[in-house]
Amino acid sequence: MGEKLRAAIDIGNTRIKCGVFDGRQIMQLFVTETEDELYNFLQQKNLASVIISDVRGGTNIPDRLGNMFPVILMNSKLKLPIKNNYISAETLGADRICAAVGAAFLYTTQTILVIDAGTCITLGFVDAHIYKGGSISPGINMRYQSLHHYTGKLPYLKTPDIENVKATGLDTPTSIHAGVLAGAVYEVQGRLNAIIDFEKIEEQYTIVTTGGDGAFLAEQLKYCNFANLNKLIFEPNLVLVGLNEILLLNEFETT
Repeated sequence: MGEKLRAAIDIGNTRIKCGVFDGRQIMQLFVTETEDELYNFLQQKNLASVIISDVRGGTNIPDRLGNMFPVILMNSKLKLPIKNNYISAETLGADRICAAVGAAFLYTTQTILVIDAGTCITLGFVDAHIYKGGSISPGINMRYQSLHHYTGKLPYLKTPDIENVKATGLDTPTSIHAGVLAGAVYEVQGRLNAIIDFEKIEEQYTIVTTGGDGAFLAEQLKYCNFANLNKLIFEPNLVLVGLNEILLLNEFETT
């Protein structure tokens, strides 16, 4: 290995993802739901530095790992390899800007539309290495939970293992799936086309999805019509790639 290893940690609302990098290459990927398992995974590593994105809050991970390695906590004061036009940069979710950075690094097209489909579905717009904002809406599982929580009789369902989303259901479960899944797909399609129209995007662009439901959305969006689309890609480690790029840019100034 030519360089010392570094770790990028994405603490989401549901899971914790950790990527161990040699330079810009992911050497190991670790996914867990507990702090202790992450700690046990990393404590035997010889790491030059660690960067952490934490959208959950209330964890002890930065303090625990700070006793072993130089740690950078993702925040709006760090230097970015892209320009951020978000008006309230301090309120922008770390995972959103990291996904944008990761997409700008991985894909060479000037214009990139980023979909992070996890607890929430977020869309981000990157143009000429400038982050120009996006949107936030409930994620797929949150939609299932809401139907159950705010009604008296609707059951709590989870995303079924299906390839084709039906537009109509013939009983209550399939009607819920049609509403949640087809609704999410049509919403994302509509939001993407709205951005394309509003921003007057005429050149070719890339759509990249990530997150727990990113593969599902990427598969469904293949059947949607997008003018001038260059490619549509699912990249499961997009946030980690972005975190690593930010770490490489900041580690010598903050450690």
